[in-house]
Amino acid sequence: MVNIFAGWFSALGLSETFDLVLANIVVGIIMIVVAFLSKYIFEKVLIKPIEL
Repeated sequence: MVNIFAGWFSALGLSETFDLVLANIVVGIIMIVVAFLSKYIFEKVLIKPIEL
């Protein structure tokens, strides 16, 4: 997944080291967002009906 973003950034003409760092940051942000979304969905969808 990091390689996909690195490919996009290198296609934009950015330096190699910079696009690897940027790709890692983007992937990290996506992972954090996915983690928060899955936690939110888990709490709203699975836990609430059980309490009722």
